[in-house]
Amino acid sequence: MVKEKLLDLANHVNRSKRGSTFAIKSEDPEYMIFEPVVSDEMAEVGLCLELRKPKSAENVAAMCGKSVEATAKLLWELAVAGVCFVNKIDGVDKYWLDTWIPGVMEMMVNNKENVKKHPQIAEAFEAYGRIRGPKTAGNFPVGKGLMRVIPIEQAIQGETRRASYEEVSKYLNENEIFSVSDCSCRTAREVKGEGCGHLKEDMCVQMGHAAEYYIRTGRGRQITREEAFEVIKKAEADGLVHQIPNTDGSGKTHAICNCCGCSCFSLRTAEMFLNTDMVRSNYVALVDLNKCVACGQCVENCQVNALRLGQKICTKTPIIEKKRPLPYDRPHPKK
Repeated sequence: MVKEKLLDLANHVNRSKRGSTFAIKSEDPEYMIFEPVVSDEMAEVGLCLELRKPKSAENVAAMCGKSVEATAKLLWELAVAGVCFVNKIDGVDKYWLDTWIPGVMEMMVNNKENVKKHPQIAEAFEAYGRIRGPKTAGNFPVGKGLMRVIPIEQAIQGETRRASYEEVSKYLNENEIFSVSDCSCRTAREVKGEGCGHLKEDMCVQMGHAAEYYIRTGRGRQITREEAFEVIKKAEADGLVHQIPNTDGSGKTHAICNCCGCSCFSLRTAEMFLNTDMVRSNYVALVDLNKCVACGQCVENCQVNALRLGQKICTKTPIIEKKRPLPYDRPHPKK
């Protein structure tokens, strides 16, 4: 049976109207991720929250018609489930909604207890990228995707021309509070029996308001800045790349994810729909042909299969490469 209030909440988070072309339906992952853990009462309170506009329990209680005590309890349950953020602002707990990805879905998957009880949460997270991904193809300019790759720290040491917003150290040095959690993508793939073997535990770093939220709701543990740098080094040693949520504005982010091409839903979307530019850094790899010994390490370690090896190996039958149209090969319609 469809839970109507949950469907209303899913559309509220989605900023869509029920019955419209882009409305969330009961079979969609946005509804399915809420269904196991969000009650009707929680949904009623959630409908009074707004995207990135913090509200106190008193503010919300006045809108939903519940007592402040009951509203505060339901808001906290929403935050623990991962449906909304909570931070103490001016001494008062305030709550707000965020985007589906990066945002609500990762936060819900990072509640380990709920995912263990309800694998549907992880499955809905995976389904979101697979179902919604095709709509992103060609719609994001270079580096403007919801997530953006930034170079591994050791790759830009010694550069004379550097963009600070492309450096992991910039984000770690300008924040004061940090947490670390398991990788939500690899957690979801593991639930589906599709684990890849890359490091999963304690691999994603949160900062600032996100760190406060992760620590308070138990989905991450607090770490120091030095420990955060150690996580980065460990990730680089495992062949992972860094991605940051790209929704906070230029030069700002609340997390550093350490991702692999085999499990990361952002990288998968960029590659699967031939739109790797959407997650691309301003830095580009350069192969020195005079030093290349065709060892294959670049091919093996590239997260989005941008490099290939072997096209010019001698063969009796020439290899004909099939060309596929790319999103940016076709002109966008004029408005």
